[in-house]
Amino acid sequence: MLAAAVTRTTGVNLKVEISDSTGDDFLGSYDGTSHTAALEQAPGGTGLKVTVTPTDYYLGGLRTLKGGTWRLKITKLRDASSQALLTDVLVPMTLLSGASGVQQTAPGRYLGHIDATQVKGATPGEQKFLDHVLKAAGANAQTLVFTATVDEHGYLSGFKTTFPGLAEGKDVVYGLKLSDFGAPVNIVIPSGTKVVDAPDKAYATL
Repeated sequence: MLAAAVTRTTGVNLKVEISDSTGDDFLGSYDGTSHTAALEQAPGGTGLKVTVTPTDYYLGGLRTLKGGTWRLKITKLRDASSQALLTDVLVPMTLLSGASGVQQTAPGRYLGHIDATQVKGATPGEQKFLDHVLKAAGANAQTLVFTATVDEHGYLSGFKTTFPGLAEGKDVVYGLKLSDFGAPVNIVIPSGTKVVDAPDKAYATL
């Protein structure tokens, strides 16, 4: 049932809610046709805005950018970059491809284990997310425990796991909620004079 839900959810437009235990929560949407996502930091945050394609990462909302947007190449981001958790919003579905010992704990609720060292990303964004997790977790990435939920229509609606050592050596609880499956979305890739390629020095600090 869980594997079928992952398959059903793949390539579908949806709304996204990403949360982690450091307080960096994001809301947005995903276009299943273009494989792009638009995210904005939840109310109470710094107002960070992110648009992600399979290869590029657009970063806006920073005071230092004065209303502008940086375009970054995902492959150039450091594996330790905190931005890597947003380079692909549906990486949990990739992680679930390596799930084992899956048990149904209640209707629509599942528990299992993931060996993240055996999972490969299909896009630069997926792989950067995985490299970020692997760099921090080391051997502990082999034994991730996850919970997942499937809604009444058979879509994957939730995923939660703990990534070891992800925030300056501290564990981070990561959560993903999905909804509005198949609903229209309108994601606009930033363009125009206010979009500039990020300077090389930016990659050393992000």
